[in-house]
Amino acid sequence: AFPPKYHFRCFPNFLFDVIEGEGVSNEKWLDQLREDCEAAFTARAAQQGAYSSGETFWVPSNTEKPKTTLEALALEIYRLHAGHCDVDPETSGAEWWTLVVDEDDDVAWHWDRDYGLEGDTGFRLHPHIGSVTYLSNIGAPTLILEAAEDPERTPQEQSPLHPKKAHWSCPSAGKHVSFDGRHLHAAPLNLASEAHRGVAPIEESGKWKGKRITFLVNIWLNHRPQSVVSGNFGGRLSTSTGRPFKSPNEDLVLPSAEVSADKVACDMFNWSFGNEDEESDDEDEGEEEEEEKDADKPATPTKKPLKKQQNSASPAKNGKTGEKRQQTTKEDGGPVPGAAAGGVARSVELPMPLSALRSQADGVLPHCFSVTFKDNVATVTSKSLDA
Repeated sequence: AFPPKYHFRCFPNFLFDVIEGEGVSNEKWLDQLREDCEAAFTARAAQQGAYSSGETFWVPSNTEKPKTTLEALALEIYRLHAGHCDVDPETSGAEWWTLVVDEDDDVAWHWDRDYGLEGDTGFRLHPHIGSVTYLSNIGAPTLILEAAEDPERTPQEQSPLHPKKAHWSCPSAGKHVSFDGRHLHAAPLNLASEAHRGVAPIEESGKWKGKRITFLVNIWLNHRPQSVVSGNFGGRLSTSTGRPFKSPNEDLVLPSAEVSADKVACDMFNWSFGNEDEESDDEDEGEEEEEEKDADKPATPTKKPLKKQQNSASPAKNGKTGEKRQQTTKEDGGPVPGAAAGGVARSVELPMPLSALRSQADGVLPHCFSVTFKDNVATVTSKSLDA
């Protein structure tokens, strides 16, 4: 037994590696997973209060016969990252959910936590490993910053944040990335144009056109989050075939040479997020008044709308125009009001050497890369940052 690998990892063809030799075409496999992701996303949205409580789905690590293909895939991801760990199998497992959103939707900065535990005790507990598996090729890149938060909220929490490392991952159907579950992450929309500049667009057809589809899995060891539920989808998801998955290939896809840029020469990005407590409280008070008015009316099923968070992005020094957008959902932790920063206003300042990297890579950014920040210099290395 040995601990999981917490550093950023990239598996470019994960979804196709795991079924290699099974006689199933990549297109058919991908389309089945997309259908399942949409069904799970719709079912989660239809549960009364599910978005407000941030419920996600749970599959224990000792599950012998997963009910659905998505449960089986979540277990495979758990075993990839933690199958070798000596843990309590009853309280260890995979927290999973899906996102099927428009390509111009913003995914706000946030930390993944056990939100139920935080609501009861104020303590912030994070998963061991966070992960994103992409089922489409469009939308904003995932950006992970090696910035952790304090276990409990304090008025003096650091802002702006100045992470020592950042990890970039563009959506690519079939790719899987993982990272330390304590780290801040997002998919900022204002980076989408940067990610896809110079790349021939891969357009999806039919119902998936313009959709950013992801399968999200958090790995928890010796702790089951309070807000997770066992998925009951009433036959709307494909059932697991019981076939064993193959081992995927890992590749960080690093550039061929080291690329560095002084902070002044970098593309500077600034984001602000959090400070949602006041807005959430006002909304909750309004909901309580409506409930009192409707107390004598017959109960009817309702779809509770997702509460949005502000995620403002103001790139500077590169001539870009700042924009302010509403968050549509939270990619890696469930859409919980105020979850992005625990109700405390925070900001991020990030000098990214995108122009320097693009010039070294024939005008196209790698689909995955990592950046270190030290002494006002941002560096993309040609070797694994965690080797």
